Amino acid sequence: MKDNLLRERQRWFQFFPEGSIEFLLVTRVLALLLLLALMLMRLQRSAISVALVTVLWVDHAIMLWWLLQLAMDLAAISAQNVSDESVKPVQQHASRWRVAFLIMLPTILAAAILAPWPAMLHNVLTSSSDSLFGILITYRIPILAVAFVASILMAQRVVRKIQLEPFVWTVLMFIPGFHWLAIQRLSKHLRHRIVACQTLGVDKTIDKAAKATPLAMTIADATWVLMILPWAAVVVFVLATGRWPKEFPQVMMPSCGILVAAGFAVANIAALESVQRQFVDYLRRSQTHDQ
Repeated sequence: MKDNLLRERQRWFQFFPEGSIEFLLVTRVLALLLLLALMLMRLQRSAISVALVTVLWVDHAIMLWWLLQLAMDLAAISAQNVSDESVKPVQQHASRWRVAFLIMLPTILAAAILAPWPAMLHNVLTSSSDSLFGILITYRIPILAVAFVASILMAQRVVRKIQLEPFVWTVLMFIPGFHWLAIQRLSKHLRHRIVACQTLGVDKTIDKAAKATPLAMTIADATWVLMILPWAAVVVFVLATGRWPKEFPQVMMPSCGILVAAGFAVANIAALESVQRQFVDYLRRSQTHDQ
């Protein structure tokens, strides 16, 4: 199983050396463009917001899929190294799609809570306000919130099987906004697992550079904080006043948020790529050693 997994991953990474995180470039550019449109356009802000939440959900799903694949690959490799029967079920391809669905479900519910699609479909929903559909729309937030919490509890059972930890970050990785920081922290944990596989496998000597935290992760942590602050201020302002900031200095908050978000987008992808490259390097060395 280990040999088959290594060969399969090696073939995949010949075409996509950075894995699924290559597609983050598209979602990040689209998200920045939508943020810019949200700042400049007064009309259709509800539609733009729905599109933005959709793009950010796709970005979230790609990150989770990358994290899931890497964690399951490492769990499968560890099972071969230590003969751990408890992690062998996650090696099967059929179960991977089931695991992926359980992992993605909380993000789908979170997107449904955050997206202002009722405002975009105001005329349609108004005409059906007395129907069962209208009642569900009226109480959608508490209904979806309960489903969101329940889906996280189900997903945690899967997370434990693929050995993702610590627990706090595995919960935060489902919460929009915090998921960027959480997945980055979990990728650091996976980086340590790759080093452990290298130590147990073909490469007994691991240099300090492989064990050290990449600079991109530190930069991404800092820019995440700087990115969240201005956009959190924008959300609070809009909720408190019911309008988009127009006067100085409030009008500067979206501009600052977009600039910092661009920096974070680059640093975050670089941080994930560093872990991906280390895993690909491990696979390459393992294949060379087997030959």
